[in-house]
Formats: sequence, C-alpha cells, structure tokens
Amino acid sequence: MNRKLMPVAATALLAALLAPGLALAQARNANVWDGRHHEPEAGAVRADERAAGIALSQQQQAEQNQTLDQIGRQLTEKAQRDAATAPPQPRPPNSSGR
Repeated sequence: MNRKLMPVAATALLAALLAPGLALAQARNANVWDGRHHEPEAGAVRADERAAGIALSQQQQAEQNQTLDQIGRQLTEKAQRDAATAPPQPRPPNSSGR
C-alpha cells in the first residue's frame, strides 16, 4: 500500500469503528433514549397501575396525600425551630486585620 494512503486508510477505519458509538451517544437526549422515554412519567405509571389492578383508590390516595402533607409540615416546622436555635454564623475577619 502507498505510504501516503496509510494515514487516510487508518483514519477511515477508525471513523468506521467509532461511528456506531457516536450515533448511540447522539440518540440519548434527557429523558429520551433512542426515541423512547426511559423514565416513566406519572400519568403512564398510573395508567399501568390501573390496568394491572394495583392502583390506589381515591380514598387511599387522599389518605396518602394527607400523610405526606403532615410530614411536610412537621419537617418545615422542625427546620424553622432548628434555624431559630442554631448558633450564629462566624463573622468573616475584616479587611483591616483587627
């Protein structure tokens, strides 16, 4: 083979070997991989649960939401209490060195 063609042939071979991997990397975009969602969306999950017969009833969902709201309020109140009793933050030294 001609010595001038060797680098061209090596580059072409390398490009041919890397092309499938590059195409796969470009197929992923946020929540979409190869044109399909790879993380389920809430609506799709609920529809699948209803179809499988394992979805929560409206009463169970309301109870769950009430429990989660209560936990959220408790955590917010605790964070406020903790912030009120936390020691003051250290003051940065002043620029004059005193």
